[in-house]
Amino acid sequence: MLGTVVTSSCPLVARQLGRTGLRLAMVDLQHGLLDMRGLLPMLGALREVENVWVRCPSGEDAVVGRILDHGVRTVVLPAVNTARQVENFVRAATYPPRGHRSFQGMTFAVGYEGNEAVRPVAMIETSAALDNLDAICQVPGLHGLLVGPYDLARSLGITPDVTYSHVAMQEVLDQVVTTAQQSGLQVAAWAGSEMAATALLERGLNAVLVGTDMQYLQDAIAQSALVSGLSRRSIQAPVPPRSEPLATGMSADIFGMASDDLGSAQAQHTPTAPTHPWEAAGTPSLFEAQQPDADLDITNVADMREAYRRNPALLKDMGRAWAEAIDAFDNYELPSRNGER
Repeated sequence: MLGTVVTSSCPLVARQLGRTGLRLAMVDLQHGLLDMRGLLPMLGALREVENVWVRCPSGEDAVVGRILDHGVRTVVLPAVNTARQVENFVRAATYPPRGHRSFQGMTFAVGYEGNEAVRPVAMIETSAALDNLDAICQVPGLHGLLVGPYDLARSLGITPDVTYSHVAMQEVLDQVVTTAQQSGLQVAAWAGSEMAATALLERGLNAVLVGTDMQYLQDAIAQSALVSGLSRRSIQAPVPPRSEPLATGMSADIFGMASDDLGSAQAQHTPTAPTHPWEAAGTPSLFEAQQPDADLDITNVADMREAYRRNPALLKDMGRAWAEAIDAFDNYELPSRNGER
């Protein structure tokens, strides 16, 4: 089973991700931009995803219990070093007599009898966790392991390896898979590429998380007209007189400025040498490429307003490019293996 990590705090991004047919998503409360207040709408946005995990920011009882009260069933504990940490984590995730999770009936959580529905997962991402792997896998109530290659490689003293190409990483992976399977545990891992993910599944892993939502969004935008077309072509649009509206059906105060303010902004502007980082690298900036007679240094909001006043077609073209980017992201499909997505 393939999936990805949700790091954005935007439910709309998660919603588009869920519509691709994705079977697994891990919401990241450890490194992602999301906090506890945004968890519920994020879970709602991912309602079409078959398996939703949440990586906890810590293993504290109150944190784990509150995440589970949102109706989450698979919780992931990062930075595991010892079996004792995992024991405390499992107890925090389960009701008595197995654990000490507090029960509250008015939540989105499963019922009091739901201990068997909760799936605690421990991350293996340190050399200490490898040293204690046998004991960790023997903790009652633990459902599975998730390998974090970046921190694990650093802990082993090798260059971060998210494709598992280093011999040491391959040996560690085999150790984790063998030990976990002997204990009846599921094994998952994060991978930095689709090719690496396929190799991991062939190695016997049950699930692989590939990349992050923001990486896929970035890739979709990079393949859209926003980068491949819009920013590299010149839009030859006539510059309207100041008395004309910015664009058809568009009021002159769209940026919070009246027409007179736009005129005064132009009068007060003093052309300067280009300082935009793209220009410094020898590549025309977005605004300069679309204005053959551009004399603006686009470094502040006032300059952006003036650029739009000079070229009203810019708004329409950028809107079309963003729509293409969203369509590309919406239609993106994660790599498949044996017909599964």
